[in-house]
Amino acid sequence: MAQAMKRKLRLAPKRPKSASANPARKAVVQARRSAPRFSSLDEAGRAYARLLNDPCGAPLASPVYMGTGAGYLTRVVNDYSFNNDSGYFCLVPGCWGSGATTTSTVYGVGVNASTALSGNYNVGPGATFLAGVAGEVRPVAACLQLVYSGTELNRGGLVNRAQINGNEAIAWSGSTADGLATGCPLESRMPDNQPVEVKWAPGILDGDFAYAGTTQTNGQRGAVGMVWRGLGSGLIKFRATVVYEWRPTPVEGVVAPSSNGSKSRNTMDEIVGVLSASAPNWAYEAARYAAPAIANFVLPGSGSVVSRIFR
Repeated sequence: MAQAMKRKLRLAPKRPKSASANPARKAVVQARRSAPRFSSLDEAGRAYARLLNDPCGAPLASPVYMGTGAGYLTRVVNDYSFNNDSGYFCLVPGCWGSGATTTSTVYGVGVNASTALSGNYNVGPGATFLAGVAGEVRPVAACLQLVYSGTELNRGGLVNRAQINGNEAIAWSGSTADGLATGCPLESRMPDNQPVEVKWAPGILDGDFAYAGTTQTNGQRGAVGMVWRGLGSGLIKFRATVVYEWRPTPVEGVVAPSSNGSKSRNTMDEIVGVLSASAPNWAYEAARYAAPAIANFVLPGSGSVVSRIFR
């Protein structure tokens, strides 16, 4: 009897060690408990996340704005060149017209980094096309890239970039490049063969369709901006890319889409939250660099990959 009991005790499986007995496991458990929790992205949400991360090349996808409005999706591009020593350039996609209160691009240039820069307004990407055919417009995705096109011998200077809002873009007028640079957290050297970029995220008002020819409120619209200093000689080029959703004017004879827009159950906060949690610098990195981090991101507490956004 005693020998049989000993045999059973020897064959009994060992109890697994608790998390507290394994420091590595304990750290994982604590990280999962303390990390923010995100809902899994559905297929339509993944498609829009791809577009936010890669406005220049991802397949077009409907935004996850609230409401049932929908329109045609169009990607538009415009280039702007400067040879000034210092300056700034901002893109406010939600203000897409050509006037001072509706323009989507604002810039200022100076002879040096300590010179006050006056604001100038310019026609944004697709403004002429949209003014001719669109009755209502809203931005879907956008990015601003800067590339240096001079010689390597003359390449010099610094570039700062940031996500801002429309009011800040207007308020940059009158500031110096040195002053503006302090408010842009990411700084790098003037690029050589690869552009530096900053990607846009929607503001509160960007989900509303704006009527053609009307003044739009800038403050609660998303924007992006760059500041350059000490260019020296050479030429820099900004490329502004915007994906717009637009509805035709009744007189054009074009029927507006009957679709109710995106079929995603995800909110804008969920999509931007997943992008930011998986690749904190997604807005400042080229899409090909941010995509792997986002594709392999594990939902905190779920143990599942975040639906492999970029695969």
